[in-house]
Amino acid sequence: MKIEVLTVEIDLQETIIKEMKIMVKKVLDGEATSVKLWYVRPNDVIKAVEELGGQNLDDFDTNGWQWDYSMTFAYLDKKYGLSGDGYHQNFCIFELE
Repeated sequence: MKIEVLTVEIDLQETIIKEMKIMVKKVLDGEATSVKLWYVRPNDVIKAVEELGGQNLDDFDTNGWQWDYSMTFAYLDKKYGLSGDGYHQNFCIFELE
């Protein structure tokens, strides 16, 4: 008996980044007040925000061993917060009042 193994290669991280950019844009455009996503690396979120025209207002801040992070950025005269957990790879983006 011959067994054939079929493999499918999916670039899952690329798909996650693409969807993350769509969701970030919805917050920046006012279509959503916040969004929380999982399995997104902090550097990918920062890069997406900058590509969409966001301007970093402060340093990337972490709390050490837990690797929670936060930062603030501006987009079209509004301020937004970005926070997440690098260990579990989640993040939340929201408008600051």
